[in-house]
Amino acid sequence: MTGKEAKEIRELYGETQEVFAKRLSRSRKTINSYEKMGNIPEKEVPGYVKLRDALINSDTHDVTIFEQGDRIPFYENFEADGASGHADNIPAYYLDMPEFRGTVSFIINTRCMEKKIVPGSRLFGTKIDWEKHIEFGKIYGIVCNDGRKYLKYIRRHPVSGDLFLLKNENQDYDDMDLPKGEIRSIWLIHGFATKLT
Repeated sequence: MTGKEAKEIRELYGETQEVFAKRLSRSRKTINSYEKMGNIPEKEVPGYVKLRDALINSDTHDVTIFEQGDRIPFYENFEADGASGHADNIPAYYLDMPEFRGTVSFIINTRCMEKKIVPGSRLFGTKIDWEKHIEFGKIYGIVCNDGRKYLKYIRRHPVSGDLFLLKNENQDYDDMDLPKGEIRSIWLIHGFATKLT
């Protein structure tokens, strides 16, 4: 891949060098030098190809979940809107955590899952096609169409197939019914890490 081709990929999707650099976990200066060079270093080509393919296959071209080897994109907060693909919500940085490869990471600040997950914990999740398959009883991050966000256990609703029953680990919080039509995305939480002070 030539520097000219790399620049064309970036410009085709209206990306600045700074945004492109963050997507590739590189500095803007590095991206600039690649574009001015005749060829992209061979070790960097797979990253460009993955990003190009992700942009091509995205309906909105707002691709922020980009895997670079074992590096995990980390977002400042849970919408998982870092995770939901808004172009202005690029990862703050990347984590070297091979055990969570293929996930995205974000911070959650809620007490509803205490004693299991404390506020400020770093979560690792993947977006699921919840309308096709969901494992009841697992912990999920739920993003609603109106921007509400929840970290809950999802259970089958005892009365209505149009609702999910959301349950908490912390018994000080009430369970709630959530209409399925209000859900924008659901993220399966694979693990979490608590910051040590």
